[in-house]
Amino acid sequence: MISVNPVRGDVLVVKKKEIARRDGHGALKILPSGNAAGEHGKTYRLCAYDELHGQKTWDLLEAMQPDPTRPDSLQWITSYASIYHKPGVPLYDLTVTGKAGKDERMYFSWYAADYCTDAEFKDLPPEERANPSMQTWGDDLYLKQQAARLPAHKYRRLHLNLPGLPEGSAFQPEPVMEAFARGITFRAPEPGIKYEASVDMSGGSHDDAVLAIGHLDEDERVIVDFVMNQGPPSPFDPNKAVPKFAAKMAEYRVYRAHGDSYGGETFRQPFKDCGVEYKVTKLSTTELYEALEPRLNAREVVLPDLPILEQQLLGLVWRGNQINSPPGEFDDWSNVVADLTHALKGKKETGFAVSVVYVDTRGNVTITSEAPVTEDRKPILGSIHPHEHVETAPRDAEQRMGPTAAGWRRAWHNMDARVPGSDAARKAREDEARGGKAHCQHCNQPEPGPRCAVWRDEHHKSCQVAGCPLCRQCCPWLLGKTSVPCDRPHMKKPAA
Repeated sequence: MISVNPVRGDVLVVKKKEIARRDGHGALKILPSGNAAGEHGKTYRLCAYDELHGQKTWDLLEAMQPDPTRPDSLQWITSYASIYHKPGVPLYDLTVTGKAGKDERMYFSWYAADYCTDAEFKDLPPEERANPSMQTWGDDLYLKQQAARLPAHKYRRLHLNLPGLPEGSAFQPEPVMEAFARGITFRAPEPGIKYEASVDMSGGSHDDAVLAIGHLDEDERVIVDFVMNQGPPSPFDPNKAVPKFAAKMAEYRVYRAHGDSYGGETFRQPFKDCGVEYKVTKLSTTELYEALEPRLNAREVVLPDLPILEQQLLGLVWRGNQINSPPGEFDDWSNVVADLTHALKGKKETGFAVSVVYVDTRGNVTITSEAPVTEDRKPILGSIHPHEHVETAPRDAEQRMGPTAAGWRRAWHNMDARVPGSDAARKAREDEARGGKAHCQHCNQPEPGPRCAVWRDEHHKSCQVAGCPLCRQCCPWLLGKTSVPCDRPHMKKPAA
């Protein structure tokens, strides 16, 4: 600043971490963003934040709030969209406030592919709307180049100013955020509704013990009516949470709680003493989240407007082959909702699916559809075509089984000789009875040949050899069974 304005050197002096006025009436300081606790009590004329997207909490902004004795105090924030796109994150909350226009002393300017405050840019294509300086670049192919080089979520943030996702995010943000019924924090119990409850118990040292109560509406949607924790923050006595949860469950006429094996081993008796049966959920945490995701995407779950629940759902990530909260964070509220969703919907559909298979007369197999199964693995189907048969297998097994998918298919389709009672096993026994000789699967002859009508038809369609001796054994014209000449080039009647 001084090098390009030498006259400033007469009134300013450059120090290690600040540029100060020589008369001592002010300075421009650079403050570390990681020392929120040490910034409390400062007063300023201007506080500028650059790249606020990296701040996950309000700690720094809380420490640097304007001095009420200085009406000329200003805060200036510049940033592009954050990967922490959820309530409770400063940039998200400030953007929501700016869009609502409820703060009369806040000037909000935003350029993004999905939202723009500048009327002149609102109707432009997304790329131009998010990049107001585009015309000065001098490179019309720059964005095309970046779209090809960068991962999609990086390109969205850097060049479209759209909220990104934490690396390995488990859920997309839009279905999660649309699941919340804004302004409704709970629903009171109603007569005639059958409720279910789930709990995520805690040891009391760090995370919360949480209770969730919900029901299915007439459209088979999961309605989460009430979610609560133990009350006092950690550390707390988790045994005191049990009677508190039981009392709330009694209000909703629920006397059974679903939960994980940890809770089942530790808190089964305390719940029983309060008149509540504890039922252990068979699915793991990751399986519960995997089952929840398609429900959220299909808009089949309605959640109460609780910021901590929304934060935890949006913060879930893949860690190895498991879905969990990021290090240092918790997923107790999100986990209990996932468990409750499974408790309500798992009765009618489990983590397994049925392959409806069509088998034609030659043994070719085609998967025509999938259907859910009940907990006892009975298919939920209307009617089955006589030529279709049903086998159960894990959902998405072909994608998940990798190299063994072919083995799964053989087992499903009754084509694995190792499966007792299968067609393949029966044919293997016939082969053994014939002395190990191959035989035709269509006509049961020792081997495929002209005597098999199916083999003959296929041979006629595929053979391209002129004067094929096998064709002379099966072609009706060559055999003198018809006077209509065969027009195939390989089926010419021998000269007299």
